[in-house]
Amino acid sequence: MTYRVCTLALALTSLLLPACFGTGCKLGCGDSGLFVALPIADFTPLTITTAAPCRAQSARRNDEMGVYVYTEGDVVATCDVRVEVFEGATYTFTVPFESHDTMTCCGTVTRAVDASVPEQISPADGGAGGG
Repeated sequence: MTYRVCTLALALTSLLLPACFGTGCKLGCGDSGLFVALPIADFTPLTITTAAPCRAQSARRNDEMGVYVYTEGDVVATCDVRVEVFEGATYTFTVPFESHDTMTCCGTVTRAVDASVPEQISPADGGAGGG
């Protein structure tokens, strides 16, 4: 009887451990990036710039267009993002990423905290900067 209980316990442990220590653990840890809405239309060509380890790409969330900002790996950073809209305005904003202990098998992960309000630094008519 003791042998069967120990075998069962070992079998269950072998099933649970890969979830916390294997490569599959981080898959369930949530999204670490942040979507920042901008007043742009669908299919508007954008030039998005930021410095490593930050990354940014055009994105859509429901009916909003904007930019999705994330970092390469679990890196604490502050991402300065510049978005130039083709024949339109230029916007800048900042997204800080901080380290958080999830108290789960995910361990410590880096997540976007918030974003500054996008500031329009040049108007859509191509004139000098606005604010």
